[in-house]
Amino acid sequence: MKGTILIGKRLGAMALTLFLVSVIIFLMTQLLPGDVAVMFLGQYAFATEPELVICDEPTSALDVSVQASTLNLLMDLQEQFGASYLFISHDLSVVKYISDRIAVMYLGKFVEIGRVKDIFLPPYYPYTKALLSAVPVPDPEHRVEMIRLAGTIPSAKNPPSGCRFHTRCSEKMGKICEEEIPPLRRDDSNHEIYCHRTLKELGTSKSII
Repeated sequence: MKGTILIGKRLGAMALTLFLVSVIIFLMTQLLPGDVAVMFLGQYAFATEPELVICDEPTSALDVSVQASTLNLLMDLQEQFGASYLFISHDLSVVKYISDRIAVMYLGKFVEIGRVKDIFLPPYYPYTKALLSAVPVPDPEHRVEMIRLAGTIPSAKNPPSGCRFHTRCSEKMGKICEEEIPPLRRDDSNHEIYCHRTLKELGTSKSII
């Protein structure tokens, strides 16, 4: 009985501590300027010297200057503590800046995995190609044709059969894409693409950026 009461007290204390920390973080992020709040959260995340830090859209809704300071802070903290990042973002220009390897997902499934330079050069998975076409290029003479995906995003709870991207893919091959799960294609550099098309066929695309 005493042991149960002691555990209950400890759990209560932990819950109160977590609640207070949540309140402090909320107030700090609401009252402080964006770059100061980011620095506070970054230092807080490394208080326990973690080996892995999950960064879920850390630069979303930030202006360019704050975004840059956030990325520089993350890289400084990584160098200081030697931690690894699982960096989640839809902005491939940001992902390219901070990552060693990239995994592209669509509806909860990996569709392409490789080193940064492999992801940014052909062969491309069709969804990766669309993401890359949305990356801003700071060169007015370099024009990138935006790839607009047709249709609506299917439900992740009830995904399409076969290749999950087939309902929006401009390179769909037919019933094989609708009915069969794509095979893994891998080259000598361990660049992996899950697609019914061969790497040679996918490699015919010109470089996007």
